[in-house]
Amino acid sequence: MVKYFSIFISLILMSTAVEAANQAITQVPPENTAIKPRMVNVSYGDPRINIIEEAEEPSYSSHSEAPLFSPLVWAQLGVGVSHMSYAQSIPNYFHLGVNNDQGPTWSGRVGGWLHAQWGLQAEYRSIPAEIKSSRTMQMLNGDFHIERIGMELLYRAHPATVDQVWDCALKLGIHQHDFPLLVPVNNVILSRQLNSVRSLSVGVSSHKRIAEQWRVEGSARYLHPLTAQSDPGALFELTPHFSADAVFGILYRTLNYKSIGLYAMAEWYDYAYNYSGGQYNATIHGYQNIFLTTLELRMGVEF
Repeated sequence: MVKYFSIFISLILMSTAVEAANQAITQVPPENTAIKPRMVNVSYGDPRINIIEEAEEPSYSSHSEAPLFSPLVWAQLGVGVSHMSYAQSIPNYFHLGVNNDQGPTWSGRVGGWLHAQWGLQAEYRSIPAEIKSSRTMQMLNGDFHIERIGMELLYRAHPATVDQVWDCALKLGIHQHDFPLLVPVNNVILSRQLNSVRSLSVGVSSHKRIAEQWRVEGSARYLHPLTAQSDPGALFELTPHFSADAVFGILYRTLNYKSIGLYAMAEWYDYAYNYSGGQYNATIHGYQNIFLTTLELRMGVEF
């Protein structure tokens, strides 16, 4: 009786072992799951039977737990330093060139996609600058800020998806800039005026994911002046030669929707101008060239 009972138990164990082995061989692993082999020894006598079992590595259970590459809504604040190269000429009077480094610069950007393919973005920048007196020239109001505010309409041909690695958008916007202009008071004194220029911008921006929580960003714009204003009582006109800007940055996004990035920006404005009247009743014409480079640390949130 004991002999038959032992044989019966052995047959049950053998059947269980074979069934487990078949399940281990035929089981299909979940999608995007890493497989790690592990040896499990099942003994019911002699010989031993080795069964290979599947083990799962930790991974994101859904895309919602992983950071999105292309945010739907974003906001950033930036602080940095800037270099300005400024040149202005008045034929038969003077040619002035100034280079200096200033800081801190401040910037802000907020935007979002209102539709799968259409969005809006607003931005603000403030860059300190200074034109100092020299041994042959006295400067009035030499400290100033170059400020810029703008609003852009964004368009992309295809809606962004979570798993894509590259995104591109076209931009059309309106920007207002404050630029300096040096006006002669007499033969040795110059006064700095701030002129406001409203421009139309056309450009493109691009994002590319380089790692799970890292991406690079870049954009470029051409700006065409539409209107220009100066101090009360003055007539100020611009003839554009070339104006454009470009920015490149690398950004890290945390899992709780915060972001931090390092950005480099270059701006170039080249105009011919005519100025008459104003506080000193001056009449001048010439050209003006402003080149700005800025390095900024930006922090923000995005969803």
